[in-house]
Amino acid sequence: MDTVSANASINNDDDDSDSLYEAAENSDDSDYACPTSRRLSVTKKLCRSANIITPELSSALDRAKISDRNATHVLAAAAEALGHSSRASCVYKESIRIARRRNRKEIASEICSSFPSGGPLTVHWDEKLLPALTSKESVNRIAVLVSGNDDTKLLGVPAIPNGSGASQSEAVFKLLEDWNLTTRVHFMRFDTTASNTGSQNGACTLLEQKMQKDLIRVPCRHHIIMELIVARVFDMVFGASMGPHIKLFQRFSEAWNSIDKLKFDT
Repeated sequence: MDTVSANASINNDDDDSDSLYEAAENSDDSDYACPTSRRLSVTKKLCRSANIITPELSSALDRAKISDRNATHVLAAAAEALGHSSRASCVYKESIRIARRRNRKEIASEICSSFPSGGPLTVHWDEKLLPALTSKESVNRIAVLVSGNDDTKLLGVPAIPNGSGASQSEAVFKLLEDWNLTTRVHFMRFDTTASNTGSQNGACTLLEQKMQKDLIRVPCRHHIIMELIVARVFDMVFGASMGPHIKLFQRFSEAWNSIDKLKFDT
């Protein structure tokens, strides 16, 4: 049976038959390497395997951080424990991967559609350098959420190429578009870094340009009080610092273990 006839004969078995067949056809894994005469049976097994991966099961696997390959061992052992044959269950890594990706999209779509409509919103964002998920390198990620109407929703934490204002504004705007919230956002909250507050290339300015409207800027109180006001008082009392490490605090930290904490004067 050739490829065309094999695909045509299984179209009624499952809506994802074509993609599952291509996965089995293109996979380098020895589990899927099979002669032409076995392609149809392998594809049907992949389809049956995909049907047992429910959205609830996908969420559980994701929450436990179980990879697709390890999931095959877990599900096969669970099937044996429940009295089912692991061979009859037909658990395959590729079908699990496809089903999990499909379920994630369905869950994400349901979450977006269930977000309450109406009322103005405030968009918050902050960028941090975090370890990558698939390597030992570090990547820039930006957390974006909205608040309003006594509700707060995390829109996403996408990776961005760098911490520039252009990259941050692009990521924030894309998430707002994906959630259809561009018309409801009227405020923005951010920390007072140059990448956010720059008059030309700051994320705030670029985000307003992308949204084609002015937003009310609400700088983070922590950065306003702790970084600007208190920093100015410190400079007036102790003088301007020459670097990121304050010598007074650094010496105090180094001597902390030798200080008698029970004897002190205010």
